This record gives sequence, structure tokens and C-alpha cells, in this order.
Amino acid sequence: MWNSTPQITFYYYHHDQDHLYGDSKAWDYNIESGLWYTITVRIVMNTLNANGGNNDGILEGFIDGKMVCQITGLRLRNFETIGIDKLWIT
Repeated sequence: MWNSTPQITFYYYHHDQDHLYGDSKAWDYNIESGLWYTITVRIVMNTLNANGGNNDGILEGFIDGKMVCQITGLRLRNFETIGIDKLWIT
């Protein structure tokens, strides 16, 4: 997501957040008006063990091929049957 600042921001939910609503992290890049960018988002689901999910999921953001944001240590699921069904850009 983005707002009045020229920065893209990840807004995401995960199992270990300490509040009701999602977490956010701004990308380390300022968007300039009037220019075209190639924006890539990479999501790596966490692995599983006998007790549920491991904290090894990854969320990455790239602008024009350069990684400008990375969030690691995420637990996005506890079951094998859960996957990514939506990615919203708002």
C-alpha cells in the first residue's frame, strides 16, 4: 500500500503479531511521480513441522529488480493446506 508519502509499504498479517490488525513496513525507496517502475513482490510460505508452522516465511519487495524491502521470520500458516490465495495492491 502507499499513502501521502512517496513510499510503498507492506501491510501484512501473520500468526505472531502482537495486536489485532496487521503489521506494516515501508520499503526503502521513494517513488517519483511520472515515472514507470517494475514492482515485484515475493512471498515464501513458512515451512511446517510436527507441531505447526516454523518462523521462516519471507516477504520481499523489489523495484526495477533491486530488493528494497525484506521481512523474514514470518509464520504465515500452521497447516500444509493453507497457501496464498490473494495479493492485494491498494
